[in-house]
Amino acid sequence: MEAGARFFRFLVAVPAMDEPNLPRMLSSLNDQTCLPEAVFVCINQPAAYYGDGSSEHARVCEVNEATFRQLERMVAGNRFSFPVVLIDRYSPGRAWDAKHYGVGWARKTAMDAALECARSRPWPLERVLLACMDADTLYPEDYLECQAALFAACPEALALSNPYYHFLEEGLAGAKLLGWKAGTVVAGDVPSGMFPQETVLKGISSSGPAHAGLSDSVPDCSLDVNGAGSDSEKRACAMLHYEVYMRSYALNLMLVGHPYALTAVGSSMSCTLEAYRKIGGISPFKSGEDFYFLQKMLKTGAVLRHSPALSHPSPRFSTRVFFGTGPALNKGVEGQWTSYPIYPMSLFGRMQDAYEALPDLYDFLCGPEVPDGLCRPLARKFDFWGAAFGEGWWKPIRAHCGGRKAQFVRACMEKFDALRSLQFLKASYVQDDRQDWLNLRELCHELWGRLGLDRVSEEVFKADDRQLTGWSACRQRRLAALAGIDAGEAGMQGEGQDTGKAGGACIVAPGGWSSLQDLSLEDWESIRDFLFLCERKMQKEQPLLRWS
Repeated sequence: MEAGARFFRFLVAVPAMDEPNLPRMLSSLNDQTCLPEAVFVCINQPAAYYGDGSSEHARVCEVNEATFRQLERMVAGNRFSFPVVLIDRYSPGRAWDAKHYGVGWARKTAMDAALECARSRPWPLERVLLACMDADTLYPEDYLECQAALFAACPEALALSNPYYHFLEEGLAGAKLLGWKAGTVVAGDVPSGMFPQETVLKGISSSGPAHAGLSDSVPDCSLDVNGAGSDSEKRACAMLHYEVYMRSYALNLMLVGHPYALTAVGSSMSCTLEAYRKIGGISPFKSGEDFYFLQKMLKTGAVLRHSPALSHPSPRFSTRVFFGTGPALNKGVEGQWTSYPIYPMSLFGRMQDAYEALPDLYDFLCGPEVPDGLCRPLARKFDFWGAAFGEGWWKPIRAHCGGRKAQFVRACMEKFDALRSLQFLKASYVQDDRQDWLNLRELCHELWGRLGLDRVSEEVFKADDRQLTGWSACRQRRLAALAGIDAGEAGMQGEGQDTGKAGGACIVAPGGWSSLQDLSLEDWESIRDFLFLCERKMQKEQPLLRWS
């Protein structure tokens, strides 16, 4: 066991609504090399689900009740190697009211319960780590141990945004290769006929490893993508499109050194309990609570954004939250990507130009003569700040910075934060499939040159990450063809464009891509895996994000 695992204690918070996978996920935590001290599970739903006439809401009520009772039996039967605290916010009289409901409230309830537990023990809060997990997410068995080692190596870190990777068809098999185990849930634990057919395990590829202990009755959230042009293939493309949107956004932030260059995934974040207490806990937004949580952490101190162990969120279509993966997939499969564009690199450059000009702004505003407005060069750089905050936005900051440049700069960075950055991007760009494709190609070109892929092949990436994605020289040539990178620059040596492997050989990819709509499932996989590997490499090079 890593020294960090001996230095820290872990508590785990899990929000759950309509989560038939929850018993299996909790059982899998028995296999963690660093066991949690306790797991806090908030099973929740709106009170309005009872008796509103909706058959879907009635089904959620039944699933929540069955899951809660099943976990009670498992706790009574000592099926877990750690205490499990079940929090009932689903049953009549305890379910959420009309003003307080959603995943944000459930996550806060579980996290606050963990904090109160730690306060009742003789544990220094700075040595207790609080991990947020989700019931439909897979975690390798060293997930918590790796986090403990990271926090031990970086004592200034307040929180961690853990890297993620969505599995598709081979989700369960891929997770097995990373060390994830099914746990002790058996067929008899799952009520027959309770769960929707699409959540039931369809079987494991015969080419994969044997997986003892799995039952057809155990729910699974992977996608079946067999059959070109099938509905399942459309769903898989939508999942990959959404992940490409997330990764392109994160990589653009990282490339310009943006102060909020993090990805918020609620199932993949952790923090010290002292930091959680210090920021006043997580804000209970109905959705997006993870985004605001990490934003608050960054305004308070340093945040980690790299870990050797990945989380694997579910590629699950869902209407349980108001925005996030589930709603994005529901819209995406219908071709509605308005809210999830691939933004042009130039907009990120404009934001960073303003951040980098903050010291000059201070010098101009706080000189011997106090101006009423900005000079033209500064006015151009901060025009969108004025649009966001109004004319003279800088005056209160100047008045309260105490004549200190560093404090002025930091206050400005806190004002134009991750939310304001996203709002600026949305106000400055209208989603278009053809332009999105050009923006994505430009990003791939930049990454190709920035990371040195014109000089080396797949060896630029760590072996375990390549094994995860199936990245190869063939996949690299396919990406180069998609991005319009010539053969010499891609190190192809005249071998032509390819789509992957057929009978052990590379095959030629079709040309003529002019829009995201032209991309096949294999194209999306190549782009997603390339962006994932680039993001991993950049995270490893700068694992800790801090402003000073």
